[in-house]
Amino acid sequence: MWPFSERYPECTPVEVGAPHEYDYIIIGGGTAGCVLANRLSAPVGTRVLLLERGPYRNGVNDRIPLLSANFLRAGAPKAVYPAPTPSALTSSKTALYEVATGKALGGTTKINSMLYTRGAVGEWNGWAERGCEGWGYEDVEPYFKKSERATGVLAERDWHGTEGFWSTRAFPNFAFPHLKKTVEACEALGLPFVEDANSRDHPAYMCAAMDMTRTPEGERSSAEAAFLPLSLVKERQDRLKIATRVVVTKIAFDQSAAGEDPKAIGVYFEADEEGKEGVTYFARAKKEVILSAGAIGSPQILQLSGIGPKSHLESHGIHVIKDLPGVGMNLQDHVGILTIYKIPIQDSLDKLLTSPLSAVPPLLEYMTFGTGIFLFPLTQLSIFARSSLLDDQSRTVLSDPSQADCTKSTNTPDIEIMPLPLTQTMEPLPKGWGGLTFLSCLSQPKSRGSVRLASSDPRVPPAVDLGYFSHPDDWAVARKALNLARTLAEGVRAVDSTYKMEPFRVLEPNASDDELKEFVSETARTCYHYSSTCRMAAQDDLEGRGVVDSRLRVHGVRGLRVADASVMPRVFATHTQAPTVCIAEKCADMVLQDSH
Repeated sequence: MWPFSERYPECTPVEVGAPHEYDYIIIGGGTAGCVLANRLSAPVGTRVLLLERGPYRNGVNDRIPLLSANFLRAGAPKAVYPAPTPSALTSSKTALYEVATGKALGGTTKINSMLYTRGAVGEWNGWAERGCEGWGYEDVEPYFKKSERATGVLAERDWHGTEGFWSTRAFPNFAFPHLKKTVEACEALGLPFVEDANSRDHPAYMCAAMDMTRTPEGERSSAEAAFLPLSLVKERQDRLKIATRVVVTKIAFDQSAAGEDPKAIGVYFEADEEGKEGVTYFARAKKEVILSAGAIGSPQILQLSGIGPKSHLESHGIHVIKDLPGVGMNLQDHVGILTIYKIPIQDSLDKLLTSPLSAVPPLLEYMTFGTGIFLFPLTQLSIFARSSLLDDQSRTVLSDPSQADCTKSTNTPDIEIMPLPLTQTMEPLPKGWGGLTFLSCLSQPKSRGSVRLASSDPRVPPAVDLGYFSHPDDWAVARKALNLARTLAEGVRAVDSTYKMEPFRVLEPNASDDELKEFVSETARTCYHYSSTCRMAAQDDLEGRGVVDSRLRVHGVRGLRVADASVMPRVFATHTQAPTVCIAEKCADMVLQDSH
């Protein structure tokens, strides 16, 4: 907490359990849950309960942009779930598959890279084409604008909102010298520079300056700080209760109505404290329960509650409420693969990690003047490409002008490359060198994983299979992505031949399939963009069985919705926090519409 700050009104389980009743109970106070709690508690007389497993946090380390993005630091508000090496890859000590999510009010917006990317217009239009009625770009843009409070140059662009809760801004100047060189290398390969990745009419392929969620005061704009600030929560204390440090054990259902689907009527939960296991509380929901625990937590809670694949639930001794095979299936994430070059250590954030004392001057600059590198996210620039348009020299070549149209779903990029000013590997570099990593991500993977129960105990982490490269088509895209990353890096070297930059971990141009697999196995990692485990689709959808309909209602169950990244029909070809907030905004609107 900041010195002398007022206490945030967190409730304990005993304070919010029976005999208290609520109109709406929201499970999960993360990216989506904070938005839902704000919107659903707005009408006077509506009672809302928000349940969050983590605590409320508001310390210095949680507010400084660059510092808070280092979620590997000791004490960071995160939950870590073990995940095995995907079966298509070989085990390596240098790969990173541990699943990490935020564990605090605000969820992963407390620890992510703060990137505000909506996704291409055509990608949203693709949702509507798949049967997700009301989810085309024209349908969702008003919700993006509703949540956003754009500042600086973003406020001058009509596709951004300026009256919402969530602060966004752009950075017209790059913090590191290699980024300007990267732009020149991209343009030489037919990837034009775009000033705002969120514009409506940019080319379908580009290198783009990234917007971020940061306040005008220079602090991280996390979901709870934006949508549930102390002033708002105090003002609504009569109708909005926020219980932190609680474990949801299951959702309760009424199955007594003959011929009708079961109805969600409340939530069972416990205190997330050692020694409090088995001391269960219950809160009743008169209207709806909304599940927003993320792509890992939401399918786990559904399965604990008896909604999921029948045979799997029965194997854990769980009474089946609804046999819904799609729950926990279709897990998608952007697998990232590292291409690493050595650069002068003063141009890399590795300097702060290898010599902590070197962080003192820029930290003092931030604390005193609100300037310097501690203001910036790790990613200021990103490259979006489509593998089918890349030739043998990694140049983007069109056979038809329509391939540049970002409003067409078929033009969605399947590669994203992020130039990052650090090593991003456990291997130390030689003294005096820092790392420049080109993180190549498969942004439209065909591979799927799963989230399954490891135990019927809600405190036991679920069994997560990331499923990377379970679909063979992803290998060809990975090769194209790594070739593009190497070509870009060599282009950066060519822009300034006097700049010290040498390859450290780079896939050779004519690598065999076995060499490609070995390289990927040694450098692959999660990008933490988990999605699609409660897909918005029909129950028998051929692309992957659905869990919710277009109004986010769970199939075959009344009074229960899911609203978070788990409902995405497929993982977005971008960073997922802004689309998740949009989903929550639209869900809240639909809930309030249906209540009337």
